[in-house]
Amino acid sequence: MVDTDFSKGNLMFWKKNSQTQSTAQVDEPPDFLLEAEQLLLRPDMLSVAAGIEPTPRPLRVMLSAGDGAEFDAAINSLFALLHGPNGRYRKIAAFAFGQFGFNPDPLTDILRERCVADPAPDVQRALSAALMALQAASGSSEASQLARRRQMWNFYRGR
Repeated sequence: MVDTDFSKGNLMFWKKNSQTQSTAQVDEPPDFLLEAEQLLLRPDMLSVAAGIEPTPRPLRVMLSAGDGAEFDAAINSLFALLHGPNGRYRKIAAFAFGQFGFNPDPLTDILRERCVADPAPDVQRALSAALMALQAASGSSEASQLARRRQMWNFYRGR
């Protein structure tokens, strides 16, 4: 047998990646609005078949439109993703609502109903985290969005 690093139990790939990633990068929560935006700009075929239509512009741009028609279309697109067939996408949509911080009573009521009705426990947990973040929402600035992302991520992971 050839004497290689791998035969000695030396997992070079793992060592290399673990040495290059800092703990801050690993523990930092994803940008859920960005993830939702990417899904909604180019939804997959299953999502399109379920009625999720692509957004004409990036989600953040549409949400920054204020209370106009684009804002409503962005919120409706997130709701469509939240009710779609893909559990991972539903979880991303739940977190995106919490990250954005828009929390009128009708929205939080729908999120509570969805939390009870969703068949996936991880989506229910994500919805609970989003509702918790929305309860403490204090604006939609980037700093408060980051704080809500961290708060939701810690709650979701049980920290």
